[in-house]
Amino acid sequence: ALRCFRAEPRLVPRALLALSTLYMVAPKNETAASILEREPKPSDEIEGEDDMVPVGFRDITTTMDVYAKDRKTQGAGARALESALAVPGVSLATLARDGLLRSLTLAHQRCPQSRSVALSLCRVMGKVMLQAEEHLPPEVGISALSCGAALPRDAEVVVTSLEAVYVLAPKLRNLWATSSNAADR
Repeated sequence: ALRCFRAEPRLVPRALLALSTLYMVAPKNETAASILEREPKPSDEIEGEDDMVPVGFRDITTTMDVYAKDRKTQGAGARALESALAVPGVSLATLARDGLLRSLTLAHQRCPQSRSVALSLCRVMGKVMLQAEEHLPPEVGISALSCGAALPRDAEVVVTSLEAVYVLAPKLRNLWATSSNAADR
């Protein structure tokens, strides 16, 4: 459905927010299984891994790339990506592979003063760190710090940024060690 709205840029944020609402309401109505779809696997991927993502996930990341300079679209897309994590049965590894953190980090770099992008980035980073830290690059932690620094007068953003950094802090040494080891190879 989101593909139809790309021709009309004014409607894209509304479509993204509607998709976000769908993701948030589905677990409450026990219809979460109906909005999940199986992502195609790369040819070198091991069979048997659960790879379910919400319907429209790739459309969200593509739309955020197409409308990179539109602050409202970036904010609505960030909220939709955050809501996608709330759907039961979703594969965090597949979301990370398909651009969850990349889209949020780029949205924050493009629109550093966007409150909804900052909040979504910090919340998603905290969830990913608690559930699957191997999918979190260290650069995302730096983005969480910059979220709090970009909006110092907004208490909710600063607190959410500090919570994300607090979750990241004990594992920061491991993250930097693995990234530096990979760079050395």
